Amino acid sequence: VEHGRKGVELDPNSYLAHWSLAAALAGNAQYEEAAAMAERALAISGRHSWALMSLASIYAAWNKPDSARAVYRELEARSAREYIQPSMLAPAAAAVGEMDRAIAFAQQALDDKDPLFVMLARTWADYEPLRTDSRFREIVSRLKLPGWGMTT
Repeated sequence: VEHGRKGVELDPNSYLAHWSLAAALAGNAQYEEAAAMAERALAISGRHSWALMSLASIYAAWNKPDSARAVYRELEARSAREYIQPSMLAPAAAAVGEMDRAIAFAQQALDDKDPLFVMLARTWADYEPLRTDSRFREIVSRLKLPGWGMTT
């Protein structure tokens, strides 16, 4: 959080700084401020899909399911008319409880060789709801990266 705040201070117009701070705040269960930072990132970026994914997860963790679902529906609607990385759709679907869709997006991310999937699937906090699903762990295991077995 401290580094995220410093990033925003250094460049108050940086989408990535606000998005990173939102993620850090969410990890600290500071959901109200996390949502505000994600909304700021969305305003700066023209509603970038990465920040939409994070905002859906923030609202879900904050126990605001209607808000989470509205953000997810926006992301899903945009994916019908423009490319949205499946690595962004998977955790957003999981955040609103649509696990079958989330697993399908994770499989698509693997099939498409989505580079963000490799980077985020195992460590990014928004993926946490997926990591308890054996289907997701099996998909991730097919990446065949060191330490990424079925039980990881």
